[in-house]
Amino acid sequence: MQPLSITRRSWSAPLRAWLFAAAVFTAPTVAQAPAPSAFTDPRQGVMPLPCAEGWQASLVLDRGDVGIWTVKAFQVFPNLGTPEVVGLDDKGRCWILVHYSGKWTPMSTIEEGEWLGGLAHGDVDPRAAGAELYTGGKKGNLYQVRAYPFGATDHRLIARFPGEEVHTLLSGDLDPRVQGAELLVFTSPGALYRVAPTGADGTFETVKLCDTPGRVRDAIRLPPREGAGVGGGEVDGQAAAHARVATVARSGELCVLEIGADGPAWTVVHSAPVGRGRLALAPSRAGRGVVLYTTQDDGVILRHEERATSLGTSDWSTEVIYRGPLGPRGVKAGHFDVDPNREQVMVFGYSGKVELLSRDAGVWSAEVVFEDRAGGHWLDTLEIDSRNGTDELIGSGYGGRIFMLSRPPGYGCEPTGAALLPTDSKQAAAPAPVPARALAQLGERAAGSGGAPVTRSLFIANGTDTRRLDPLRYNGGFQAKTALHETLVQRDASGRFAPGLASDWSITDDGRGYTLRLRDDARWSDGRAVTAAEVVAHFRRVIGLPEHAWLRGLARVEALTAPSEREVCFALREPWPLLADLCAINPCAVRGPGTLDGSGEYVSACGSGPWRYRALADGGARVVLEAARGPARTLELTSIPPVVVLGVESNAALDALRNGTVDVLADGWHELVPRASFAAERARATASLCVPGSSVWYLSFRLAGPTASRPLRRALAASIDRDGLVRDVELGYAEPCFGWAAPGVTAWPASRAPEAEPVEVVPRERLRCVASDNEREAALARALTAQLRAAGFDVELQVVGGAALAGLIEAGAYDMRLERTWGVPYDPDLSLQARFLPATASPSAAAARDFGVDPELRRLVTALVAATDDARRIGLETQIQRHIEAAAPIVPLYAPMLLGLARNGARLPEVGLDLYRTAW
Repeated sequence: MQPLSITRRSWSAPLRAWLFAAAVFTAPTVAQAPAPSAFTDPRQGVMPLPCAEGWQASLVLDRGDVGIWTVKAFQVFPNLGTPEVVGLDDKGRCWILVHYSGKWTPMSTIEEGEWLGGLAHGDVDPRAAGAELYTGGKKGNLYQVRAYPFGATDHRLIARFPGEEVHTLLSGDLDPRVQGAELLVFTSPGALYRVAPTGADGTFETVKLCDTPGRVRDAIRLPPREGAGVGGGEVDGQAAAHARVATVARSGELCVLEIGADGPAWTVVHSAPVGRGRLALAPSRAGRGVVLYTTQDDGVILRHEERATSLGTSDWSTEVIYRGPLGPRGVKAGHFDVDPNREQVMVFGYSGKVELLSRDAGVWSAEVVFEDRAGGHWLDTLEIDSRNGTDELIGSGYGGRIFMLSRPPGYGCEPTGAALLPTDSKQAAAPAPVPARALAQLGERAAGSGGAPVTRSLFIANGTDTRRLDPLRYNGGFQAKTALHETLVQRDASGRFAPGLASDWSITDDGRGYTLRLRDDARWSDGRAVTAAEVVAHFRRVIGLPEHAWLRGLARVEALTAPSEREVCFALREPWPLLADLCAINPCAVRGPGTLDGSGEYVSACGSGPWRYRALADGGARVVLEAARGPARTLELTSIPPVVVLGVESNAALDALRNGTVDVLADGWHELVPRASFAAERARATASLCVPGSSVWYLSFRLAGPTASRPLRRALAASIDRDGLVRDVELGYAEPCFGWAAPGVTAWPASRAPEAEPVEVVPRERLRCVASDNEREAALARALTAQLRAAGFDVELQVVGGAALAGLIEAGAYDMRLERTWGVPYDPDLSLQARFLPATASPSAAAARDFGVDPELRRLVTALVAATDDARRIGLETQIQRHIEAAAPIVPLYAPMLLGLARNGARLPEVGLDLYRTAW
């Protein structure tokens, strides 16, 4: 397998002539120049390569003149969001390439000095956590490679085949005579071995099963025949069918291998007088049997389809689908077209060309989509770019590099044509936003002629200059996101878990396994059914990113699978209340295929929510949505900065309602309706709302110095008049609160006012209270310190800006401060974890912050997240609440209410405890 000296020749002219005569194939597509790139190394960013129109090609790894023989995609690091690419080169190195934000980071392991060829990935060794890599090559050595969540790998020699070369590996439960999984090792000279783990000391047992008629170049496990089980157990009380393996060999045979009680049995499916190179399995399709594609060294590509007979056996038909350049090697079937049912195969060989074979009305056509700098050797598919709705392809060969081919953003995402959001990408231009005049005409038509009624509303993307922000990106835009995307689980009106995209779920007794079943009627915005595999793809992009470390349950996921089209399974390395994490809109609102680009940027809107994206207008300040289901309706969400000055009647949001720019003003996490103006505006509105909220303001202590005293904290708590704070600060629009969760969150144990403990001596030390200069927090701090001073406490209040406040807190230059819970859906669980558990190492919402944490509260919250029994969880929650009441490590104050106003006959949204979700 040393690199060959290949004379390059153009196949274009003779191929075009033959294709024209046969009237079957199309001419190869001329490669286009890649878009300019600022990067010269795939470790730095995307490096485009020339390819055919309608495709994008980029470099993954370049080893110069060192051939890379095998390349496959596996989930090597299960804690990362995308699969890794694994390549084996001519110098005996195993390369693991990690993808993140368009960059490829290479890691090498094993130094054989001569080629590695065989490669497999699977959970073969029960003594090692998760799946392992296995590889071997010319020297006859077989290695196990293990990967660890913190990004390291190690390897060890587990078997040797003196005088033989390891060419092909396959892992799984393939031999019913051995319990559990094992490796099948195909060597040259032609032989088949079984390698299985034995004993607690980490050894493996090698058993030769048989000789083979020739060197097996490729092997694939086949799905079971219809109605048959897999493996050596029982199915419905009957003996299960043996696992089946398809193989192709240098001897020219395509065979099906089954291992039974008597050993291996081979069935020849097709035989040719020339060697076979590679083997591919077509995606399953209803009403069709197993379909395989094989390559022959003479350039012929064959299609083999299995049909079940009445006797329970198989009948195979074979047809030639392509006669191309000599030496085809890589072959891979997949989903490369807008139509997922279009049958397509990719081929790559000594010509250096990657060719796409497509079948339409029984006729096959071919086109060249990419040409590498030397002969090709291997192809595989992976899902790493959700900007499109198709598979990505990786290839390698004599050119010493690994490349990736993909369709451009938006391709295959919505058959009806999905608009892309404005982006800086030079590779795919986004459609222009709908002009303001067109939007105005749309509203007039809808209102006057029975068309889609337009509700113009208000939502907040960010508290800064929102007109420069895409309101659908990560940092805000919750109302738009929840209109477009659903979380698997959400919170109901009492704060309990309720169905979302998932209709129901089950949890294993040990609290480590979660299975969620998708709603049967779940559809993407283009009408396609939501599949579990697409949901898994979303979460694989989320899990492991450092900015999501605050979701501690997701950080503990070690396996994520889709055992069926409707089921999503999370396996955790330790018990954890994962459902709380799955309610988080960012990042758990499930985004469909094509929503994100390769670096995780939001480029199109594909979701399963009640609304679908239509356009952005006014530089991103307005989002136009239309109803995804039911009667035609249009919804405009306008981005305006929230209220920042309390008690001032004139502000941007209220002005927008008064002048008719918006029809609805409604509170969420940001409070848009000024308290001082609400009563007067309510009299002029056509509809209004005033409902309980779920975020709680509370007094927090440093728990050092004077406030380390429990009696002092209880005395301070007893001196607070919550009704007075509600009256003076919130003008009556809040609920007094004594618990960790707001009174409306009835899922949390009921709270009660604590009894005061007498303090014999008022502390002589001055108590320092610090607060932000945000007017809302400052007003609460002033009212609170006034009450404490009236009770005889010496309290100094310091109101400072954000940076100065952070400096005081970091220095411990305070005794008291104000904090606020995140509200539902993050309350009660996620706010509780972030506040009282140890800080996360990664920068996130739960990163290191300086505040006092009561040791008993930390102990109770630590026990709560590990509890697997509902009764125990309820008991621990009650203990947490009672400890807050008794020891006053924090002092809950009140929960602001949610206000809303509507004019022009507009309908108010449904607003509940969930501060981030608005139902229109």
